[in-house]
Amino acid sequence: MLDHLIDLYLHLDSKTLAAALANDQRSFSVETFDDAANRMSSVLGRTSVDIQTFKALAQRAKEIDISNKKKDEDYDDAPDEFIGKDIWIANPIQL
Repeated sequence: MLDHLIDLYLHLDSKTLAAALANDQRSFSVETFDDAANRMSSVLGRTSVDIQTFKALAQRAKEIDISNKKKDEDYDDAPDEFIGKDIWIANPIQL
C-alpha cells in the first residue's frame, strides 16, 4: 500500500501538491515523510532518485507549512473588529 501511495506522490509532485500537503495541518508531518523515505530504501527498494524526489517534496511542504504558521502568528494580534467579518462594499466604484 505504501508503495502505491508513494507512486501517487511522485507522479503528482508539484508546488500545488506541496501546498496542499502543508495546508492539511491534521495529517501532515515531516516525521511521517522521513519514515516513509527510510522505508523506501530499506523495505521497498526504491531508487535514490525516487527517494530524493520524495524528500524534496516533503521539504517544500515543510517550508510552506512554516511560512503558513508564521502568517498565522502575524495575524494573531489582529483587533477583534477585523476577525471573522466579511466586508462587502454595497456600492463599489466603477472605473
